[in-house]
Amino acid sequence: MGFTHDCSAMASHKEAHFDWSKLSRISMPYHPNRDDYQVAGTMPLLIVPISQLVKGGCVNPEVARIYGVNWLKACFTEYYMKKQPVFHICLHSPAMLDDYYCEVLDKLLSFIAGHKNVDFKYASEIRETQCLEG
Repeated sequence: MGFTHDCSAMASHKEAHFDWSKLSRISMPYHPNRDDYQVAGTMPLLIVPISQLVKGGCVNPEVARIYGVNWLKACFTEYYMKKQPVFHICLHSPAMLDDYYCEVLDKLLSFIAGHKNVDFKYASEIRETQCLEG
């Protein structure tokens, strides 16, 4: 079908319509195994797991109404301090039409931009080798 990246993996989560329970909370991009998409393999598709909050849940502007922007900043800080090469923020296009969520995203991205050695990339620019080199 031409897909190169899948950015929907919610690490450590299992629900009726998906199962990503084998991935640790902080998971980096990987190529899945043909027999088990939650295990590294050689398929050409790259899975880019969504970064997860300390107490679970995806990093996205929508959780700011529940936890606040500082919780999102703390989550980035955890990834940054552990030298994780990818911090994947999940965006839902309907939410990004809301001024509040756009402001939250702006605050989070401004905070992230204030750190050394941070590059912003589209998901399609991520490569597994970048994550392995760390």
